[in-house]
Amino acid sequence: NDGTTDVVQAHTVAVVNVNDNNPVFTTSAFTNIAENQTAVGTAAATDADGSSLTFTLAGAGADNGLFGITNAGVITFNSAPDFETPLGGSGDDSNTYEITVNVNDGTTDVVQAHTVAVVNVNEAPVITGGPTATATFVENATGTVIDVAHTDADAGASIAYSLTGSVDDDLFAIVEGTGVVTFISAPDFETKLGGTGNDSNDYVIEVTASDGSLTDTQTITISVTNVNDNNPVFTTS
Repeated sequence: NDGTTDVVQAHTVAVVNVNDNNPVFTTSAFTNIAENQTAVGTAAATDADGSSLTFTLAGAGADNGLFGITNAGVITFNSAPDFETPLGGSGDDSNTYEITVNVNDGTTDVVQAHTVAVVNVNEAPVITGGPTATATFVENATGTVIDVAHTDADAGASIAYSLTGSVDDDLFAIVEGTGVVTFISAPDFETKLGGTGNDSNDYVIEVTASDGSLTDTQTITISVTNVNDNNPVFTTS
């Protein structure tokens, strides 16, 4: 206005975005991670500016070197942890691992500390020698035919042995607590017990080792060997 006339001018005021909000983590704790797997979880965060976020492992995490992370925040162990043999978590040989996750919105870094707790998982017993085995046993003898052994990663696991369904299982006995296998009746090489259903001196059994929930099996072929235990008999008339 010049005192007489009004003149107007229209303006469009454009507000532009400024990266003035820090990213905010929404990730909860990484805990109860089962042993023997690499997956841990995914770090998550929000940013009010809508900025693209990038995740890294950085900062004071004592065990950052045992882990990997993608730009999207997916966290994994570099090697699957074993509860019975810790990777050296936090420098104290425990099953807890300290990491620090960093998120960046292009301008600002924000960190979040995590304690990753690995928990024990029941692992199956493993019968020594693999899925098949062989043994020899002299005729007319009694005593141990084979002593089945196992390993089990779970310290102190109680193992029960049983015979579970092979063709000659009913000719044998097994000690549940030790895996010692014996013939129920002493075998005679000349009068076969019917091994494997084909009247041979080879007998096939299946042994199962169980820790109460998980099992391993082994098929064992037992060959009875001959002994010179019969006198010659004249057939002369």
